[in-house]
Amino acid sequence: MTLAEFATILRTSGYPVAYLAFPANQAPEMPFITYQETGSNNFGGDGKVYKKVRRLQVDLFTAEKDITAEEKLETALDQFFWNKNQSVEETENCQRYTYEVEVIGG
Repeated sequence: MTLAEFATILRTSGYPVAYLAFPANQAPEMPFITYQETGSNNFGGDGKVYKKVRRLQVDLFTAEKDITAEEKLETALDQFFWNKNQSVEETENCQRYTYEVEVIGG
């Protein structure tokens, strides 16, 4: 799966999506989603990679606890195995939900 294909899946949530961050002073109103590649977990043997596996981080930003936004993103991500963490971004005055996902290919 390419990053563009993954972004298309994220957009099915109905929220704006950007790789890493939106351009300065152009972030949409919350909720919105950012994603980034954080590494790999490739499957290999005989000294070569047989399957490329991308580690991706997806962040959902909301002004306050937003169960509907979480559910919409999780529905989009349900074709993958994912883990979730929640934090408060004091400087941005928002909630941040971080999802970790691995996808094959691309």
